[in-house]
Amino acid sequence: MYRGLYADVVSDDQAAARRREYEALDHVIGRLKIARESGAAGAGLIDALDTLEALWLVFIRDVADPENALPADVRRNVAAIGRWIFATSSRLREEGHGDLDTLIDVNAAIREGLKAKT
Repeated sequence: MYRGLYADVVSDDQAAARRREYEALDHVIGRLKIARESGAAGAGLIDALDTLEALWLVFIRDVADPENALPADVRRNVAAIGRWIFATSSRLREEGHGDLDTLIDVNAAIREGLKAKT
């Protein structure tokens, strides 16, 4: 009986975590789109990149945790995407402007993958 209840709670917690991740990605994508619409430069760009990096820092820390239950290959892939996110963000910061479409597309694809799991 208790095992069944525990399994339900764990399942609910995982679904809630996926929903929060989905919502956080949705927020980041919204910021990136706002920055793109305003010319992908200046304070709007920096704000969007700050938000993007803050979220991906959480994702990278999460998959680096030895207690993380995701399969090792998924954890490596998330970390690799995170490294690409930070490299791309850094380049955009240095240039002071740039094309945000790829960042938007990658984050949207990950968000949609989470949607299937909620």
